Amino acid sequence: MKNTCFRNSLAKAITSIALAAIVILSENWAEAQPYLKNTHYYDSGPALLEKDDGRIEVLELMWYGCNHCLRIKPIMDQWKDTLPDDVRHVRRHIHLPAPADIQARIFLTVEAIDKNKHEKIFEIFLEKKSPPKGINDLHSLIKILDVNPDTFWDIFNSPEINAKMKQLQDVTAKHTIPGVPAIIVNGKYRTDIAAGKGPENMIKIVDYLINMERQAKQK
Repeated sequence: MKNTCFRNSLAKAITSIALAAIVILSENWAEAQPYLKNTHYYDSGPALLEKDDGRIEVLELMWYGCNHCLRIKPIMDQWKDTLPDDVRHVRRHIHLPAPADIQARIFLTVEAIDKNKHEKIFEIFLEKKSPPKGINDLHSLIKILDVNPDTFWDIFNSPEINAKMKQLQDVTAKHTIPGVPAIIVNGKYRTDIAAGKGPENMIKIVDYLINMERQAKQK
């Protein structure tokens, strides 16, 4: 009887120790893996936007008609200024099917002329709700932006912009983008403001993915 009681007590003690060990291991794993695949980020691609130069690419995809994209822009601008030399940040307007693809071409053109003009285009889309729908609408846009028409058209129709449009179209087709703003890290992982439940946590997820890619490069 005593041996039976001893064995039962020993079994309970071993079970308690095992359960405690599992809890500790689970807590340590949770600390080591603060963000989970298919919850906070997703496999995507693989496809880089720009040529691989050894740096980790962070591609930010936005749309002029997106309130969230406008709201996170200053947050992302502040964050990108803190990035180390082994990371490159690229912001692009998402490539949409024609005729809406003109919006990405406008973005690339304005990016080349004056990046500060982007906020004005956000205003046209979000407040005035009068986005340009075709070439004829660009004449009024040029006046609103107060840019030289010849300069605008030269850049808008340039081989450089054509190449970037093709590049953007190709990379957009290789990634599943359910919504914007979206971030693609090194052509492999996607996260967005919904997965992060806000811009601040989305940036933390991006930092986590950057570090994960950095460690993978070192192996």
